[in-house]
Parts: sequence; C-alpha cells; structure tokens
Amino acid sequence: MRYFVTSVLLILIIIFTNSCVTDTRHAITSCGDGPYLFMKGDSAMVITQKRDGIFDSLYFSNSELQNLTFRYEFDGIPYPALSFNIDSQSVNIHTKGIFPMPDKVLAVSDIEGNYEKYYDLLLANNVIDSLYKWTFGKGHLVIIGDLVDRGNYVTQCLWLTYYLEKEAKRNGGEVHYLLGNHEQLLLSGYDNYCAQKYKDIFKSLHTNVSHMYSKQTKLGEWIRSKSSIIKIGDYIFVHAGISPSVLKYNLTMEKINFEVSRAIDTNDFKTDESLELLTQEGILWYRGLIEDDDNKQYKKATEAQVNDILMYFEGKSIVIGHTPIDSISKDYGGKVIRIDVDHYENSSALYIENGIQYIVDNKGQKRNF
Repeated sequence: MRYFVTSVLLILIIIFTNSCVTDTRHAITSCGDGPYLFMKGDSAMVITQKRDGIFDSLYFSNSELQNLTFRYEFDGIPYPALSFNIDSQSVNIHTKGIFPMPDKVLAVSDIEGNYEKYYDLLLANNVIDSLYKWTFGKGHLVIIGDLVDRGNYVTQCLWLTYYLEKEAKRNGGEVHYLLGNHEQLLLSGYDNYCAQKYKDIFKSLHTNVSHMYSKQTKLGEWIRSKSSIIKIGDYIFVHAGISPSVLKYNLTMEKINFEVSRAIDTNDFKTDESLELLTQEGILWYRGLIEDDDNKQYKKATEAQVNDILMYFEGKSIVIGHTPIDSISKDYGGKVIRIDVDHYENSSALYIENGIQYIVDNKGQKRNF
C-alpha cells in the first residue's frame, strides 16, 4: 500500500512539473507558443499556449512582471529551453545609425521563423553557447530584417533576439535587429506570409495579427523601436538596398531610422520621405542592387550610382538581404554583399573578423570570402 501511494504521488509530481503552462508567480513556462504580453497602464496580460493547444491568460502588475522569468520549452525540435526576463518599461525608437568597427561581426538575413538554423548558426560560430549564454564578447550580431513570417517559430526567434540584445550589452557586445519588409507587413496587419500555425492561433484567440503585434504588446512595441539602416565601421547594413532616388532627400541614417519607424508605427505614409523609404524603391523593398527583375520593375543600379550611395553614407560596402540567392556573394567589385540565402538548404552568414571577410555556416565551417 505504501508503495502504491508513493507511486501515485510520484506520478502526480511528474505530471505537475511537466505541465505547460506552469505559473509559480516567479516563472511562467509555456510549450506551444508564446508568451504574448499585452501592456495596459500598470499591468500586463500574458497569453501562453500549452502543448495541447489550450491558451492560458495570466495577469500581473508591472512590478510583478519585473521579477518574472519566462521559459519556453520546445516541443518537436531538440533545443534547450529558453529562459528570459521582460522589461515592463516602454521602449524608445532606436535611431542611432553609426557604430565603430568591433573585432567581430556576424551578419545574417531572412531567418523567417527558422529557429533551428538560427540557433545552429549562432552556436556554431561562438556567438552563444548551447544554453544561450553570449560568448561573442564585444562582437556585433546583425540581423538584417525578416526574422518574422513563413516559419513556425517566429515568436521564439523574436524572444531569443530580445534576450540576446540584453545579454550582448551586459558583455560589451551589440545585437542589431533591423527592420525588413516582412516586419513592415506584420506590423501593418498582413498575415499573408504567416505560417498556418499562427493563423490558427489568431483564429482560436478570436483575434488577428494586428492585435497580437499592436503597440500595446511587448513584441509589437519592441519591433517598432528597431532601426532600418546602420553603419558599422565601413559596412552599411540594410535589408533590401538603397535606391539612388533616396539620396535626393539628404537624409542621415538617424533621420531614416526615425522616419521609417514613425511611418510604420502610425501607418502614416503622407510625407515624401516615408513614401520613398517604405514603398518599392524604399530600403525595405528595393531590389535594384541585385539585378533587373523578371518584371522589369527595377533597373539595376549602375556602378556610378553605387559609388554615389557609398560616398554619401561614407561607407565602402553595403550588406543586403531580401532578394534570395544560392550562396553569399559580392557584386560591384565587392561594394555590395548579398546574404539572403535559403536557410533550410544552405544556412550561412557573413562573418567579419579583424577586417577579413568570411562565409560561415551552421556547422561551424568557415572559409575566406
């Protein structure tokens, strides 16, 4: 009888400790998806999903939120649980555009919710250790847009980047998450490119992508704060490219970052600058640094135009994503570096160390570029 009671108690303990969501008022664990945080005044609502698809809503004051640890346990892929804290304070728009060159830079683009390859790339190239500790020292990690859409682990990619942004700063490094056209689409309420998983989540919660990524949510607020163009040393990083027509507005990088974030935040594209920056010729959409496209929508920029762009921003190379290519490559004599590869087939990134360019992959292979 004693053995039977002990066994039952043990089973109950196992069931309890492995259940999702677990709320201990100190830690929130979810397994299906989430967390999604909705901020309202001095309080927050947290939505998390369990493995069985059921959602839980939990409520906290901002002071309680500051002391909470959120933990996401992966179901279906063999990756360690991700634990992180969330700041209840509002986030300001990041307009800073220019940074000195560190010893190391890893630049990746268009992850699109592919957590597996994102994690593998960071781990294989010593940006993090297996439990997400920042190991890149004073190096900079640059995500050149399109972290969202298409994949099944968008929420987790976002929270990992949110966590690493804080961890990098604590260790003297930097994480730069730049806006891409899919961030613009997501924040504007388009779910056309969301994986079916997320469409099902929105439907089950009787809501939509606009609500889940509104300014009142922590992720929505945080993404809206991001820059769209930066320069590190002599390298300019931007999602799609820089059209020669952008130069006529005489905008600094700081002004571009402010105008893009303002227009996306307010959904107001009334100024000439916002129309130029966020439509087909804009820095989140422009494909003219790659090639003339099949529809002849873009005429490929001339080398003289690329030189004018580099001279205006005082850079030597432009690193871009957005337009898919088979492998990381250069154009215009190395003045344009293209890094949007298919991470499911050929996951790789640009690695710059002590001024030397390399191509690295998710298996730790590294070769001169």
